[in-house]
Amino acid sequence: MRTAIVGAGPTGLYLGMALARRGHVVTIVDRDTGPEGDRWDRKGVMQFHHPHGFRQQVIEALLAEMPDVWEQLIAAGAEPMTLPNEARPAGFHCRRMVFERVLRSAAAVEPGVELRIGHTDRVLAESGRAVGLSVDGYRLDADLVLDASGRGGRIGDPFREAAVGSDCGLAYVSRQYQLLPGAAPGPVNSVIGFAAPRVGYEGFVFAHDNGVISALVARATTDRELAGLRVTSAFDAAYAPSRAWTSGPSPVGPVRSPGFCPARGCTTVSVGSSPRPVGSDFPGCSLSATRSAQRIQPSDAGSPRR
Repeated sequence: MRTAIVGAGPTGLYLGMALARRGHVVTIVDRDTGPEGDRWDRKGVMQFHHPHGFRQQVIEALLAEMPDVWEQLIAAGAEPMTLPNEARPAGFHCRRMVFERVLRSAAAVEPGVELRIGHTDRVLAESGRAVGLSVDGYRLDADLVLDASGRGGRIGDPFREAAVGSDCGLAYVSRQYQLLPGAAPGPVNSVIGFAAPRVGYEGFVFAHDNGVISALVARATTDRELAGLRVTSAFDAAYAPSRAWTSGPSPVGPVRSPGFCPARGCTTVSVGSSPRPVGSDFPGCSLSATRSAQRIQPSDAGSPRR
């Protein structure tokens, strides 16, 4: 079966490899050209460098379909996380960039999978059924079309009901840090790392791979004072007195997650000895809950294996 997938994110890459390993011919279309060395400014994915929580189901899915990819993730620095008195991992610590880089590298060499760089103009449909894609003006025929372009994708809008959702009333900012050589992680009270709920906001430290962590603050969208943490200088000022989980790790990225705001009652977040920022500031995101109904169907030429 010829399958066309819109979006080379984790869902599209995973589905593409799983289908190819069942004997199908898969083309994954994405406008992003992939990582450039250690840098990857993922096009169209605003949350790419924000912290992600990878749950147990992700491990189970990888082990069921592609255990070799799970082994590659571990080799790349992903760290399984376990709960007290539990032998089975509850998830794993890893940056989205590392996770997606490993999946993309695996898909690039997977027999039966083609990664095509291009812009999907629209879904081609005949008699109410998807029959392919228009990619940069060229026709890509397919028996099955999968939309893995993400929540913000609009490619499937003509074939489904309007989404139902609303603003959750929360927004967040985050920043990545690198533990200094020999520095040990700080206290842990959550599977993600460290959580510190406070009146009016909540702070987190996410443990990732290879000694990288993220500090994140979630606030009400109506809180304009904490919105100022999107500015690097404000983030650094807020984070300065809260070095308990990190002992002052160095920033290695832009402001994606400011620390805890002194004006609201600081808490300590330590990471090692003066952590180092791993990049520049990231503006953060607002959250919304969205549900949509999909009506597009595969053509009669084939159906996905269940």
